[in-house]
Amino acid sequence: SHTCRLEEKKKDTFCFFKSVEYRAKIICCDENQFTFNNLKKNQSYEFKIHFFNNGNKQWPKNIKLKCISGGLEGFEVGVQALDLQENCEVQIQLEAPNECGRFNLAWRLCYQVGGKLNYFGPRVVNEIYVSD
Repeated sequence: SHTCRLEEKKKDTFCFFKSVEYRAKIICCDENQFTFNNLKKNQSYEFKIHFFNNGNKQWPKNIKLKCISGGLEGFEVGVQALDLQENCEVQIQLEAPNECGRFNLAWRLCYQVGGKLNYFGPRVVNEIYVSD
């Protein structure tokens, strides 16, 4: 697992990326699994995502889950290269901001080829609500 801290609030932006090479699906256990209510300032929490390779090709070995908006842009964690029909869980230790409010972090799977970053799979939004 990985740890990082969300320092500032930024507006969520919509990004659309596609890769015809690789596919990913999120395995949802609960429709609210990416929402964290009533966190305290600087409170640690664990963000978990279950991915499934629903494509027809094994993922490359250099897969990352990268934050694409929300204050941690560029923060990334390594993800297991999945075979066809295989799944894995990614766990990230995060810390709530030191201010109250609503915050969104958007994440995407990506890999790099020849200096070019390629995104694939769904955009995942981690929504948190911080209160006193």
